[in-house]
Amino acid sequence: MSDKQISKSVGMQILRKRTEKNYTRETLATLADVSPSFLYEIETGRKGFSVSVFYRIAKALDTDVEYFFYDDMDKKEETILQIIKNDNNTDINSVVELLNAIQTVMNS
Repeated sequence: MSDKQISKSVGMQILRKRTEKNYTRETLATLADVSPSFLYEIETGRKGFSVSVFYRIAKALDTDVEYFFYDDMDKKEETILQIIKNDNNTDINSVVELLNAIQTVMNS
């Protein structure tokens, strides 16, 4: 992955997390001590940023920096595993059958 691709991917994750927390760009910019226009450039992957800016953004979003490096599939897999682990009544075979059925429908 190139530096530009990494910046764009991380920027999209920042935007996603900001939206999830219902923060405006201005709110997050204030919390992270950056300008709203610079935050826009980060979220769109147009500009890179320092480790300290990255840390401040993650802290303002109440998120570990590692969150921004997971791809969507890793997050989905982690969520599914967490649901299964938290539900003692879950029959793993039933979950696998359900996921296989969903995959079949999505691939047809």
